[in-house]
Amino acid sequence: MLTISHLMVNGLTEPVGIRDSIELSWALESDQRNVVQTGYQIQLLEAGTLLYDSGSVPSRQSAHVPLAWDWKSITRYTLRVRAAAGNERSGWAETSFVTAFQTPEEWRGGFRSAEPEEDCGQSYGTLLRRAFTLSKPVKEAWLVCTAHGIYHAFLNGCAVSPDELAPGWTSYHRHLRYQTYEVTSLLRQGENALGVMLGAGWYKGMMGYKHTRNNYGTRTAFGGQLLLRYADGTEEWVCTDEGWKGSRGPVLQSEIYDGEVYDARLAQPGWNEPGFDDSGWRETEPVPQPVETLAPQQGCPVREMECVSPVRLFTTPAGERVIDFGQNMAGWCAFTVENAACGDEVELLFFETLDADGNVYTENLRGIRPRVRYICKGEAREQFRPLFTFHGFQYAQIISWPGVPRLQGGAQPRTGRHEVPQGAQRKYPLRVEVPLEGKCRLTAEQFQGRAVYSAMEETASFRCSDPLLNQLWHNIQWGMKGNFVDIPTDCPQRDERLGWTGDVVAFAPTSCLLRNTDAFYRKWLADVRADQFANGAVPHVVPDLLTGHMEGDWLLDQDVQGGASGWGDVTVLLPWTLYLAYGDKAVLAEQMDSMLRWLDFLERHSEGCLFRFGAQFGDWLALDAAPGSYKGATPDEFCSAAYYCHVTRLVGKMLRILGREEEAEALERKAQGLTVDFVRRFFTPDGRLTVPTQTAHVLALRFDLVPQEWKPQVVQGLKELLAQSGGT
Repeated sequence: MLTISHLMVNGLTEPVGIRDSIELSWALESDQRNVVQTGYQIQLLEAGTLLYDSGSVPSRQSAHVPLAWDWKSITRYTLRVRAAAGNERSGWAETSFVTAFQTPEEWRGGFRSAEPEEDCGQSYGTLLRRAFTLSKPVKEAWLVCTAHGIYHAFLNGCAVSPDELAPGWTSYHRHLRYQTYEVTSLLRQGENALGVMLGAGWYKGMMGYKHTRNNYGTRTAFGGQLLLRYADGTEEWVCTDEGWKGSRGPVLQSEIYDGEVYDARLAQPGWNEPGFDDSGWRETEPVPQPVETLAPQQGCPVREMECVSPVRLFTTPAGERVIDFGQNMAGWCAFTVENAACGDEVELLFFETLDADGNVYTENLRGIRPRVRYICKGEAREQFRPLFTFHGFQYAQIISWPGVPRLQGGAQPRTGRHEVPQGAQRKYPLRVEVPLEGKCRLTAEQFQGRAVYSAMEETASFRCSDPLLNQLWHNIQWGMKGNFVDIPTDCPQRDERLGWTGDVVAFAPTSCLLRNTDAFYRKWLADVRADQFANGAVPHVVPDLLTGHMEGDWLLDQDVQGGASGWGDVTVLLPWTLYLAYGDKAVLAEQMDSMLRWLDFLERHSEGCLFRFGAQFGDWLALDAAPGSYKGATPDEFCSAAYYCHVTRLVGKMLRILGREEEAEALERKAQGLTVDFVRRFFTPDGRLTVPTQTAHVLALRFDLVPQEWKPQVVQGLKELLAQSGGT
């Protein structure tokens, strides 16, 4: 039996917000062996009406099959595909997708803020609302929206989506994503209300090594429009305009780094529902946003993906009360407090590890305070989870809990009092219970960790008889989850959480094995292109939060925070990785201009294969680094030269794949010349590498920079170096 599975549009299952060209991909399944597709048929429908039928197409292609059409904006289309293998034909497989605005000019809503300009140094949350009336039946309704900051949108008191931390983090001035949600079922005849909660987020909150604020703007704002399509065929838009009103909300402070303070006494019940009295609210003010920078989010929203229950609630030797969730994650903690008095407080501090004595360890957080502080309303049962922040944590220290005495003298969390020696043997007991029952009970069951990351289809699994290998696989999976919160980051916990390009270069092949990362990375690559400097250099981090904010830094106090080999090469290496994983030429075409600009930059700052520019990271954090150094023993110029040769050859390959033959031949000749120069500079006449490090040997072999006749002795040299270091 022949069937079709994994039918996807642009690499996603039933995506919403498609503006680019449409490509279909599917997998063929059969109960027979050696079955090969010989043809397919595609049908396109709208509301049950057949728009297009390809007829029988003889082809073995089942990935990235293009479909051209004059797409209408904000419209759901249905696709049907069936395939043939010889004389056997599958049944129809069906999927759907929803288009976004096809041109920027279709964006009708402005951006409105409830924050006065003088509050630019604060990070409280605001509420916005707009009432409207329906007088006739609605066939369908769509909310298209985004924000400066982080937003949660509601219609008649109901959340319009499970998405979190929307619209995510981009190079906001050049590239702001908007989301598209169907909200038909949330409408009612008569009065309706749209409501939005806004927080500072990455947009104006404290970020980066220097803890700077207002990196993209000084005021949070919401922009969007509600499309109402009536049963009689007419349409109406409810846009962000002067009809929106705003107020301060119960979020007193919210920062990506320093967590959130929420005063439940300031909550306004019914604020996002019809009939609410907003006469005391202020008028919202317009905030500029160029419509040409707006682009649809086509997939991989951030969501609460997994719930993690605590494994223990215990007291440390220092007397600190701690919840252990048993798993390091990025996300937040939801909790329930009972019988608290009005004004009672819950305060939790989140951290990753205990020190060698089993006490709270926060020195690795580098001066930030990732906490949640909740001020109770005084109800019998109150529940809370943060709205505009996330933490990297396994543990939560209970600083305050209603009815439970604070630590003697109001002691605060330890910050660096206990170093963790490498390989230290932990001496603390595995389980120390905290029997706290009283007016407001405190038990592990009142807490729940919620892992938050971008929704990507899992594509690999592994299990074997060796528990250490199983644990390694588990750690790799959770390392990815914790660092794929809208952008690929270096860490989820300290005052960094930045999109370091070198980290992506290293991990991209693995991540493409573990999950379907195509849409996730292509969204991020759009910001690589957007933030690339005019001289062609690629920033060290994307979105670029370092340029202009690294004064006095020992390494990065440069005019341009970019241009590092192995880091800036991400503009070449990531598209190539995606092509190898998913076979889609489109990502090569999208990124080619950026690649060529990067190669021009490399050439302008090179003598032969030797690239020299600004701050280079070299073999960063290598185990053979000298004491007190972050760089390994392999010289920067060797690493840079190897990468220069490698990416030049790769861009030539990609140009040939795109059919740009003359350009490909020119780059292939250039790559060959660079390789000859590399061999001249770094090999002895008898074929030995002049740089006696493992890294040098691996790079030369991996990037095919070793003449064929010398490869055996280079491999032997690597084996000898491994043996010297205790390897095999």
